[in-house]
Amino acid sequence: MPIGQRVVTRYIKHPPPASGYLADGDPLDSGSAHIVHSNLSHLSERNIRLVAHALGPGEVDWQGAWSGVIDETQIVGVVDVYSLIPWYRDRTAKAFGPLALSMARVQTAPAGLVPRKVRVVVQGTKSTQSGTTLYVYAALTATCDTPIRSLRYATATASKAAGGSDTLCVFDLLLTPELVRPTQEWPCREASSGLGATATITPAWVWVGWRSTTTAAPSGDPDTIESISVFEVWE
Repeated sequence: MPIGQRVVTRYIKHPPPASGYLADGDPLDSGSAHIVHSNLSHLSERNIRLVAHALGPGEVDWQGAWSGVIDETQIVGVVDVYSLIPWYRDRTAKAFGPLALSMARVQTAPAGLVPRKVRVVVQGTKSTQSGTTLYVYAALTATCDTPIRSLRYATATASKAAGGSDTLCVFDLLLTPELVRPTQEWPCREASSGLGATATITPAWVWVGWRSTTTAAPSGDPDTIESISVFEVWE
């Protein structure tokens, strides 16, 4: 078995807990070396990869998500939480992409590719104003257009209600795409040479939006979005 190949598709605890740990500088027998390489290969495949990170806009617009929007109006009569905000970048949303989705496995019935999940972590603060809520939305879209117009591969929402004092909060949203098909060819480089080649991929964009029901003026106690991180995960 070549060194680096996985022995099994799981992490192997070695040595067993009763035997302690592998100490730095200790020699390894060939069996232990194979297990260590197998674990490294397994963890590399199952890694959590940071796709994007951005600082938030800070204070959330307390006047309403659609206030001051030019050339667009809120859709009336449509029951869709993703139409509650206009997805204006930096004001009510941020977008990251395109991201070439990494495929976890191939499915045959029905046929398609199953992408890795995308994890969105948003850090912010919730104000003390009674009866108010901070909402966070995440969407994985097929195009660079907003989640209102684009096909959505996956969506997730989270919220935080006022708790009587300013609260630091972390929103952890997991986007789980359904089956997808490759839609584009991107240039790449062949593994054995520097020659040009193409790879068939499925591009996607990650949208993160927010809104708040607080009515306090900016000089008062608004909610805030402090940072946004996007990860590609294996779960």
